[in-house]
Amino acid sequence: MNLAGANFNEADIRGANFTNANLRGAKFCSAKAGLQRRWAVFLVVVSWLLSTLSGVFPLWIGVAAVLLFDSTSAENLIVGVFSLIVLAVFFILTVRSNQMPLAQ
Repeated sequence: MNLAGANFNEADIRGANFTNANLRGAKFCSAKAGLQRRWAVFLVVVSWLLSTLSGVFPLWIGVAAVLLFDSTSAENLIVGVFSLIVLAVFFILTVRSNQMPLAQ
């Protein structure tokens, strides 16, 4: 769409899709923009749920790893704890490797 020079002053453009629109010289003074309230609330709730799951899953993995080993003997408990530490280091390194910039 060609919206060059359009005046959106004080307009409510939340949820508007300006993909591939020509907005050269358009005015957006005091326009209400961003997500609609229901979408913002939905995204916050989803982020809370994902945050909760990301905290609970390591606990489940840890319990499962400890249960794999017989915790009645000290040697098996040490092996279980060591395997949890190795898993934690692996996950941390995996996450950090995805954040490192690629060499150019």
